[in-house]
Amino acid sequence: MLAAAFGLHGGDGLHRRQAVQADAEDERRWVAERVAQRPVCERYGVKIFPCALRHPFA
Repeated sequence: MLAAAFGLHGGDGLHRRQAVQADAEDERRWVAERVAQRPVCERYGVKIFPCALRHPFA
């Protein structure tokens, strides 16, 4: 309402875009932390993914 009074348009859109970008960055950070916590194969030194039903190099 104050923005409209001063003729400032697009502030809401900018705020929404910044919020979406911040959410995306939080998601990327969360994924990176999860990957860093995954166990490492002692034989091959690669991260073990939980979706692997068997060892990928067996």
